[in-house]
This record gives sequence, structure tokens and C-alpha cells, in this order.
Amino acid sequence: MAIPFQNAKLVQARFFRRQQSFEITQDHQLLVSVKGPFKEESWDTPLRFIDPSPTRIRRVDLKPLILVAPLALIALPCLVAAFAALFVGKESDGLFVIAGFFGIPAGGFSWFIFRNSVNVLTFTGSNGVRLPLWFNNPTRDHFEGFVKALQDSIKAAQTIIPDDQILAGEIQKLKELFDRGLLDKEQFESAKNKLTGNDSNRKVGF
Repeated sequence: MAIPFQNAKLVQARFFRRQQSFEITQDHQLLVSVKGPFKEESWDTPLRFIDPSPTRIRRVDLKPLILVAPLALIALPCLVAAFAALFVGKESDGLFVIAGFFGIPAGGFSWFIFRNSVNVLTFTGSNGVRLPLWFNNPTRDHFEGFVKALQDSIKAAQTIIPDDQILAGEIQKLKELFDRGLLDKEQFESAKNKLTGNDSNRKVGF
């Protein structure tokens, strides 16, 4: 099955200069790269080891809330103090202005975080690795195109017999012939060396 390479890469950016990218390769690997303010790592994993059926998780990314907390810690006490002053008949306009100055950005930023952080599509590998894709990032069409390409590529990779399994099967056949006496030891070792690339009599070049 051919990989639709127009959708073979997904680069996603989030808060605090965090970025992750996924790339499907022609040799049936998934290259993963993760960057953040304090770390950067990359690795690859065989596509055949990934479950093609992802799990959609609804969660909130709480890390950006560290920016909201200082604003809220200023706005809330000022708002409470303003209502208390209003209740006893004292001047409270200044407190309301301060509360609004810090509270409106805090509320808007909180809404933005919750609006954009609640959906994650997670693929899981057989070795327990989890690949969370941030939903509809950078766009819905790009995201869905990559997810479809990834699922198709995983299913295609799972139909291919790995080279090491083919080699093991061929050596097992030679062993069975040797055990049945159809090959002597020298013939068995010679044939096995040709399969594994250790044939000392093999000619290199012309």
C-alpha cells in the first residue's frame, strides 16, 4: 500500500514554545520529535508495533495556567475588596479597575486554554509507548489527513513480514534438511553463511 506523502508529516505547536512532529517514512517507521523550553528528544518506532485504532482523550493542559494564576491572585482579592467596600458605602472604583485590569486577561486566557486543550488523539505501541496527537492542530484537514495516512501505513506495515523473520524461517528450513540427512554439515554451514552474508567465498564486485 503506497503512503500518501502529502499527509506523511504532522508538525504541531503549543504553549511555551512546545512542538512535536511525526513523520511516516518509506521504510515503515514513524519518526517522532519533541521540543520544549527545557528538553529536546527524537526517536523512531516501527509502524507495525503501533495500534491503528487510537483513543480520543478529553483532558486539559494545565501547564499554561501558571500564567493565569498570578493574574487571578491579584484580581480576585481586589474584586472581593471592591464589593466589600461597595457594601459598606466606601469608594471602590479603583479596586474594580484593578480587578478588571487583571481579571479580564486572566479570564480570557483561561477560556483560550480550555477551548484548545481538551482533545488528544492517542496512538499506543506494543511496547507501551504513547503518541498523543493534539487534536485539529495545526488545522482540522491537515490533522485528519495525517491520521488517515498513519492508520493506512500502520495496517500496510503489519502485512509485511520483517526481514529477520524471513531469514529465521530460511535457516530453520536448512536445519530441517540437515537433521533429515539431506545436507551434510559443510553444505549446511555454506548455505547458512550465504543467507546471513557471512560467505567467505562470495565475490565482491566484478
